Amino acid sequence: MKFLFIPGFGKAGTTYLYGQLAKHSELFNLPHTKETGAFYRKIGREKYLENFLEQDENKTFIDGTAHYLVRNSTYVSNIKHALPNDDIRLLIGIRCPIRRAYSHYLYRLRTAWRIGVSAYPFHDPRILTHFLYPMRPLIAQTQHIFGSENVAGFSFEGGPVDVPQSFKTFLGLDDNWAVDPGGDRYDGGWAPEIYYDAKDALVVESAGSLYELPRRTLLISAGIESVLKFNFPAELGERLMRNSATWTRSFESRLLGDALSLALDDYAHAREMLGLAANDLMEPGTLSAKRPPALPLEIAKLLKPLGALQERFRHGYDAHAGLSLQTVSADVEAIRKEIDSHYAAISNDQDAGASEEAIKQQIFSLVEALDSAISIRGPDPDYVQEFILLCFVSGQGARAYQTLRDNPHYFALLDKQILLEKADYFRNQIGDGLHRRLMKLVETLQISPSI
Repeated sequence: MKFLFIPGFGKAGTTYLYGQLAKHSELFNLPHTKETGAFYRKIGREKYLENFLEQDENKTFIDGTAHYLVRNSTYVSNIKHALPNDDIRLLIGIRCPIRRAYSHYLYRLRTAWRIGVSAYPFHDPRILTHFLYPMRPLIAQTQHIFGSENVAGFSFEGGPVDVPQSFKTFLGLDDNWAVDPGGDRYDGGWAPEIYYDAKDALVVESAGSLYELPRRTLLISAGIESVLKFNFPAELGERLMRNSATWTRSFESRLLGDALSLALDDYAHAREMLGLAANDLMEPGTLSAKRPPALPLEIAKLLKPLGALQERFRHGYDAHAGLSLQTVSADVEAIRKEIDSHYAAISNDQDAGASEEAIKQQIFSLVEALDSAISIRGPDPDYVQEFILLCFVSGQGARAYQTLRDNPHYFALLDKQILLEKADYFRNQIGDGLHRRLMKLVETLQISPSI
């Protein structure tokens, strides 16, 4: 049987080449997943073949595991051990070592927060040497095991991407087949971003749109792996923020000094060993991570939208320029005075011995004032807390629940302890009936924000 392996190097275009070849399903037996990882250990031939969707002997089996070529590994030897009598070819992806190593580092960052890494800077020698290592010994070992005529290279740097004619014949590809250099490649050069503040709400930007992130809410912007957690523990959230501060989002290759020349020299010889033409070995310069992709829709819809950054900027800029653009004025003092006046009216009615119904009507007016304040100022934690609390006090529990359903991010703004204190306050001032309604709200918060 015939086998094609694309064993490395990681972040050198192995996934893209595999995708280009996999389009020819009439030529290849494809695995269940692009990277089988089967030879990370010794296994037998029949066990290995179970990784494929079909086992047509007239087709070539293709395995795109990029990590078979790593330092001090026996993975390539395991391939030969399992398939000693089969016809095997290997295509090795190669890339400027500094760029490849930094890209691999960024790829690893997207899972680093999950495994609780305390610090993960690219320049840490233990981390840098994990991603940046000589390629020639690994290529030489592979060529020694399989024969240099069966091992070739490909690169997305320095000219057209192609594979040797002998490989095209082996794989059954047309003589004029070539890798499409302009296809839809996976953009892996970005780093995740973590947002968290235990005390204040944050404004988060994603793909040009602004969102409010409530206090005590964790947001990890990592493409399809993004995470949103309300009421996230402060100690853990702050730890994740400290960890992410150690991530290297920009790296100066010149800091490697003479070691940079060693890496580039190794790269030049590796290209030659794999039959690739020499290319311009310019110093990589400053390497920088990109912003992560836009937040997934299922996460963005749980956050309060604040509008497009472009429009918010134009809105503020035009207003300051004295143009006639109509703006919403957030007069904080006026809002506070109106709310205070409602509280004063309630206090006066209590002192005058007004009925519970009259006091409830005053509270109803206060609820409307708070609702208006939130619509103007946004979800200020104090106003949201008072609004939800007083909805229950004035017998508008259904309104409170509907507001929480429409704005699930409000849950992070409600403090159970404060609500308990307020409950005691209203019990003393108004009576046991309203106190029970407030306690019902507190009990609701102790369950789950899925009402």
